[in-house]
Amino acid sequence: MKIKLTVGEIKELDKYDISKKRKSGFENLMVSFWSRLDHDTGELDLDDLDFNNIDRYAARGYRKKLAIVFLRTLGNRLKNLSEE
Repeated sequence: MKIKLTVGEIKELDKYDISKKRKSGFENLMVSFWSRLDHDTGELDLDDLDFNNIDRYAARGYRKKLAIVFLRTLGNRLKNLSEE
């Protein structure tokens, strides 16, 4: 599934650019999204594994960080992302 991120959502992903040292699985996931993002168009192609990882990390305490990037486009698709 291809999604198109807004400038603000891209700015949040930019915090995890590939040049920064990664310490956790969550940070590696965000770097993976950053590296696959088309920075000219804001398009990001996500697969089922990505959806599972987003939902899994949202359930592990990263919901707010993930919601900044993905809630607008994926909130209705992922149970743990849209929960308060």
